[in-house]
Amino acid sequence: MSYKPTKEIKDFKDKDTALYISLGKDYDKEKEPFSKKLQQCFKEILESKGI
Repeated sequence: MSYKPTKEIKDFKDKDTALYISLGKDYDKEKEPFSKKLQQCFKEILESKGI
C-alpha cells in the first residue's frame, strides 16, 4: 500500500493517527461515505482527547 500523506494528514503529529486516517481514505473508493464517517470519528476522538 502506498502511503502519501495529504496536507490534512500532515497537520497531525501522531503518525499512527495519520496512518489510520490514510487507511480510512484508501479503504475503498466505492465506500466514500464510510471513509468520511471514519475520518470524522477519528477527528472527534482526537479533539476530545478520548484515547
